[in-house]
Amino acid sequence: MLSIDRCTLEARVADITTLDVDAIVNAANTSLLGGGGVDGAIHRAAGNELLRECEALGGCATGDAKLTRGYRLPARYVIHAVGPVWRGGTHGEADLLASCYQRSLEVAREANCASIAFPAISCGIYRFPADQAVRIAVDTVLENLPRMPQLRSVIFACFDDAMFERYQSELKSRQAQPSNPIDGTLRTPRLLPYSTDSGCGCRDASAGARAARRRIARAPSRAGRAFPRRTQTSHPPETRARESGPSRAW
Repeated sequence: MLSIDRCTLEARVADITTLDVDAIVNAANTSLLGGGGVDGAIHRAAGNELLRECEALGGCATGDAKLTRGYRLPARYVIHAVGPVWRGGTHGEADLLASCYQRSLEVAREANCASIAFPAISCGIYRFPADQAVRIAVDTVLENLPRMPQLRSVIFACFDDAMFERYQSELKSRQAQPSNPIDGTLRTPRLLPYSTDSGCGCRDASAGARAARRRIARAPSRAGRAFPRRTQTSHPPETRARESGPSRAW
């Protein structure tokens, strides 16, 4: 567990559908219509009402996130985030994964969520390297904490002991970072792009992820609004993933 100001970050081996938090994040595919893995488990636990609301959203681009109610889940909301399929690391996958966490946190802030739980996005059948994915997840959460004063708890829900140990190790490494000599708070690294352009469109995807981070840095808090406005994704249409993704979206 890592405590920063009033917020705690912790890893648990847990079924994310059972967590009593304001929002859980679903590792969704681009259709938002359910699948296998954690995506299917969330849809089954929430009931058919969730599917009907997802149908009305019209899908979601890779790297983006959209909000629905939680219905039969203990969580008030589900934030559906579409992670990238790993294709060797040269197609903007790392920036797209960072954008998933960034957009999820932005949506959670606008919904005034004080607690949120993340699965290990893209670490199942999407084959994203687990160590890199964990670092991206923790980096993005830490980068956003100063802009989320209402956030009190972040849970990384792990599907097995190996993933739990990765998160534990990453969180412990952050405890060893030097504090700010002015106010004693943990000094967190500035989030930077994780990948380079390969000439396959990932320059635009990386720019979109960076633009999303700049946008939330400038945006005023909308803590009183229960649901965010539906906004166009930060990624240009030509860079959006067009595959619907495999059915088991972790």
